[in-house]
Amino acid sequence: MLAGKDIRALDLSRSVIVGSSGSGKSTFAARLSKALGSKHIELDNLYWLKDWKVRDEHDFLRLVTESLRTDKWIVDGNYSMTREIVWPKATAIIWLNLPFWLVLWRGFWRTLRRGLTGKRVCGDNKESFYRSFFSKDSILLWIISSFHWRQRELRQLKESNQYRKILFVELRSDQQCRTFLNALREKGKI
Repeated sequence: MLAGKDIRALDLSRSVIVGSSGSGKSTFAARLSKALGSKHIELDNLYWLKDWKVRDEHDFLRLVTESLRTDKWIVDGNYSMTREIVWPKATAIIWLNLPFWLVLWRGFWRTLRRGLTGKRVCGDNKESFYRSFFSKDSILLWIISSFHWRQRELRQLKESNQYRKILFVELRSDQQCRTFLNALREKGKI
């Protein structure tokens, strides 16, 4: 995870949480932002309009830019169109690089739970059973089709020189995620 580094000493004041759909980005980001007293910015909530309509790209990027006008923030999401706006301002990129089976399992249960409860997500939308399990817009189908290319993309970004000055933390298990947050909490950082 961070061999030889004290997690408490890291500058996490402007962190971006990335990973496959279903990896727990929003949950991790919410916990981190609450613990640090930072603004939590969910890109999905800015991107999606009611009835799963996509926000105009210009408006989306404007909202992202406006959301970053604070000293401390945690952004979660993988929208490549926002990368040139968000990443240069970030102090850390935290990649939730969890195993495929875990991500798919989480995606399944999250989708089932949201379908049963009618919980509103992504800009005040609901995940219907039909959309989730039987349509080409299924989040589960998206997880299956995007998981491996998302891993390749994030690995290339981590290894590139372009973002070398940004701390890049790769968490590969639930245990590492818990350990990361607990280390901050136990030592009074959060």
